[in-house]
Amino acid sequence: MRPILGIIAPLIAALLILLIPRLVSTNPLPIPAPQEQLAATPCSAITIISARGTTEDPGEGRLATIASDLANGHVNSERIPLDYPAYLFPYSVSLFRGIQELNGLLNTSVSSCPETKVVLLGYSQGAHVIGNTLCGGAFAEQGIDQRVGNKVAAIIFMADPRHVPGKSFNVGSSTRSGLFPRPDSEACDVYASRMQSYCDSGDPVCDSGFVQEVHRAVVEKYRAEAVAFVNRLLACIMP
Repeated sequence: MRPILGIIAPLIAALLILLIPRLVSTNPLPIPAPQEQLAATPCSAITIISARGTTEDPGEGRLATIASDLANGHVNSERIPLDYPAYLFPYSVSLFRGIQELNGLLNTSVSSCPETKVVLLGYSQGAHVIGNTLCGGAFAEQGIDQRVGNKVAAIIFMADPRHVPGKSFNVGSSTRSGLFPRPDSEACDVYASRMQSYCDSGDPVCDSGFVQEVHRAVVEKYRAEAVAFVNRLLACIMP
């Protein structure tokens, strides 16, 4: 497990560049409002879980467009915005709560709806939450039990803080590591065939750059490509 201070220090140096305008007008420790899950049957064929980025309002955040596109293409589907704080400060608390919440959702899905296929969408801190939950890292030890991980049909990361260049699932122009590069001991390679991680050069979070707009634009830029990737995977496994 990485020390908590090791998580906070790089954020102070890099994420403030990205998020100062939002911090001026937003309480850094908001109490997240209860999130309403969109209506669905008790066991949907597909569950789309979206983990929003740092300081985005409760809900799906920028990922709403991708979640909507996917749900519109699959009648028997549900959308679940991950209920976690998405704090910048204290980031470690937010990360912990996100991992705990996602663990609960995935384990419940396995026990209650074993035939449901799960799609995971993560933007910025949300990708950090999903990656640690599946593959290991702070607050997740070695990652979720592989029997639970096998329930996950597709994974989309947008601007993952733990991005590492050279991975087969990487998409985009990035050539550098993110704020918290994922070591080999916590690699997500077991999910490579079901995963795409989008990151462009200059992104302050996934590429250790300084161009705010690159980070903000990544979801919409790769929206269609991400949706097509997930739909191809689902087409191979859905009856």
